[in-house]
Amino acid sequence: MIARSRILAFGYRAVAALVIVIGIARVSGLWTASPNWSAFLYYTVLSNVLCLGWMVLSALATLRDAQHDGWSGTSTPSPRAAAAVMQTITVTMLIYLFVLAPALFTQPGTYRPFTLTDNLVHIVTPILDWALFVPKGHLRRHDPLLWVLIPFAYVAFAYTYSAVGAGSRAARACRTRS
Repeated sequence: MIARSRILAFGYRAVAALVIVIGIARVSGLWTASPNWSAFLYYTVLSNVLCLGWMVLSALATLRDAQHDGWSGTSTPSPRAAAAVMQTITVTMLIYLFVLAPALFTQPGTYRPFTLTDNLVHIVTPILDWALFVPKGHLRRHDPLLWVLIPFAYVAFAYTYSAVGAGSRAARACRTRS
């Protein structure tokens, strides 16, 4: 069952976009004197940038539909694209919860998992938007095969970036900051 309230959908999408902006800004240090631009090389941040773009696009579509058809009903630019974005951020969440976070408990240092920043960028995302506001029944059998192209494209990017040596320059830049 989906909520057929555009005002509720718009409110959720606007708040979700704000939460995602805060998460991205905190992880990358955008609100500091020296932002960590290399943070935008990580799948976590890039998947959240994708989610941010989707939330803004969805909020604008909701406003457009509300002006045209009223505040009752559903609005999404594309149920299939919404599911692709949901899958992308779900990969981020699952890798964080089951691979990265448990390993961090045994690592030395001051890093603590499940802080506000970690929760914003790894857990709080458009999954609820898809569950509550996106009409169901529009997906095709081959859609999940297309969705995995997003994480695979990142893997190709990461290997290529590393192969050309750009990764070592970013690593040196990170070491000189600390």
